[in-house]
Amino acid sequence: MTWHERILRGVRGEPPDRVPWVPRPDLWYRASLRRGTLPERWRRFSLPEILDDLGVGRHEVIQDFLDVEHPDEVADQALFLPGGRYDDFRASVGDSGVAVALANVAASPTRHLPKELVPYDQLYFDLHDHPDLIAETGRRMLGFFRSVASACAQSSAEVLLLGANYDVMLTPPPFFAEHITPVERFLFGPPPGGYIPHREA
Repeated sequence: MTWHERILRGVRGEPPDRVPWVPRPDLWYRASLRRGTLPERWRRFSLPEILDDLGVGRHEVIQDFLDVEHPDEVADQALFLPGGRYDDFRASVGDSGVAVALANVAASPTRHLPKELVPYDQLYFDLHDHPDLIAETGRRMLGFFRSVASACAQSSAEVLLLGANYDVMLTPPPFFAEHITPVERFLFGPPPGGYIPHREA
């Protein structure tokens, strides 16, 4: 069984031949490469070569957004357009992992606000002081999220990243229940209605 098969079976809740352990050493690798502190054994290795040497799968969520010749190419990477750079990215990962496509880092309009538009603490004050305004803002942003869901449905990606970096202190369960889960279910249906919910802490 390849890492690609093993990872997909794991996220689908099907039994793989072994635990699909996929570490995330990308930040360590980039920092060590920049500082010149990679271990001697891996001094001339790329990150995929190091992972192969370790015998683990590849964590490939977002390709390098700085590796572009024109700003328009970033949209190609983010929206995983057919025939675009995402297909090249997926081919480069091959059987060593799953090329996860970026849909949006926020899974709902209200979650999008502190990610991109409003300071985190201010959002919670506004949710308390101006709940109707926040609800109306979310309603107006829902069209964007419908468009993202439509792009997801047409994508060739096997796994999509829609929402990330949840934390019980920053995204408490009541917030999740009221402002994220209903939007996910509205856009994609309840599990297993077309998406695999994964919560990353």
